[in-house]
Amino acid sequence: MAEDQDNLDQTAEDEDAETERAMQEMIQQAKEQEALEAEQAAQQASQQTAQAVEPAPAPAADQANMLLEAQGDHLDRILAMRVPVIVKIAEKNMTISNVLKLNLGSVITFDKDAYQHVDLMVNNSTIGLGQPVKIGEKFGLRITQIGEIEDMIKSLGGFD
Repeated sequence: MAEDQDNLDQTAEDEDAETERAMQEMIQQAKEQEALEAEQAAQQASQQTAQAVEPAPAPAADQANMLLEAQGDHLDRILAMRVPVIVKIAEKNMTISNVLKLNLGSVITFDKDAYQHVDLMVNNSTIGLGQPVKIGEKFGLRITQIGEIEDMIKSLGGFD
């Protein structure tokens, strides 16, 4: 069982690392695209001041199109990644001796009311709140508050 948990932890770490790499790559490509656009704007401005109208060089345009396509591919890859979504019902600090006393049938009580909102978390960052609901025989969460999209993106990649 510990080996299964280790495998799950390693898989989560690998997915986190892949997400981080993909987001860093996307940021780098965006910076390159901005630099390319700035260079093209400077070239266009110098052409306009000289009153010479010439079409933009084809290699730069091809490079810009390739970069945009690559960004789309990376964005699609990032959006297709799976991340753990956690509903944190309650939390309690316990002494190690009390944890070691737990056995089958033990009940842990929390200071939180059963009908209070619970945290909706991604990557150990709270992105919203919700109310627990029962859907047939399954547990669900009715979202009552959600953060800004920028905050959610930051929680996925740890970017500030």
